[in-house]
Amino acid sequence: MGTAAPMTTVDHDHLVLVARFRNGDESAFERLWRAHLPRMLWEIDRFAVEYDDVEELLQRTRVAVYQARDSYAG
Repeated sequence: MGTAAPMTTVDHDHLVLVARFRNGDESAFERLWRAHLPRMLWEIDRFAVEYDDVEELLQRTRVAVYQARDSYAG
């Protein structure tokens, strides 16, 4: 039987931020947002044709994530 890998500090810190975000902590949301922003931009940029489209999709994503914070698992 194998054992699960130990949780790293980064994993633990991320989970703490997720818990704080789910409890309405605005600063935790901002830190999570900034941490995931490069990947989100890369994904959105694949579908958007113009810069304005990227901004719009990014803003919609931000609102959707914030509104769904109660179901966010990390």
